Amino acid sequence: MSKTKAAGDVPQVPPDPVPAQTPTITHYQQIAENLAKAIDDMLLLIPTFVEAHPDTTVFVNRHQNVPLQFIATAVAAVEANPELHGTSSFDVTEARDALQFIDAFRPMEDRLRAAMQNLAFSIGSRKANAAIGALQVYAVAKGVARNPLSTTVASHVSNLRRDLGKAGKGGKKKSGSGTGARNARSGPGSGHPHGVSHRRAHRRRAGMTALARGHALTLTPS
Repeated sequence: MSKTKAAGDVPQVPPDPVPAQTPTITHYQQIAENLAKAIDDMLLLIPTFVEAHPDTTVFVNRHQNVPLQFIATAVAAVEANPELHGTSSFDVTEARDALQFIDAFRPMEDRLRAAMQNLAFSIGSRKANAAIGALQVYAVAKGVARNPLSTTVASHVSNLRRDLGKAGKGGKKKSGSGTGARNARSGPGSGHPHGVSHRRAHRRRAGMTALARGHALTLTPS
């Protein structure tokens, strides 16, 4: 009698659950995430923090040319003259609070703007240093790829050329482009045919002038 059991009688072990795939976070991404959270926490400390909106941006920008000293003088005028109380929507307490807010946070605005500019420059600096190295590798690889035996390097040169495209070439323009260059080529002393014609015309005019002077000397009575 066979002791082999049917496959259907064997208890099936459930497969191990597949772990969820999570993207790898780099060291710099972690620092940036922590910095973003710190910025959010910092903004929460600013009282009456208002985010920009298209419906209010025009109103805000339109009144930035009013001097702060004018606002302070208006506060003093209302406080010193009871007859000005309630004559307009000008709230003295709110205006004085706004002046104190501006005085305290404008230096912070300058620091944050400078930090933003320096962060952008730091990013650009890292890119520039990496770019110059990559361009040097490309230049060397093109020289090596001229060897028929360097097939692998040649394929990498093709990939580098594809990814570089028209960018990364320093923004150089051909010296012969533009109206100014055409005019320079056609000027005196250039090798352009128009330059030659210009020199010939100049010689003809000089010769005619000298000839006229000699003729005048001949007609002058002694």
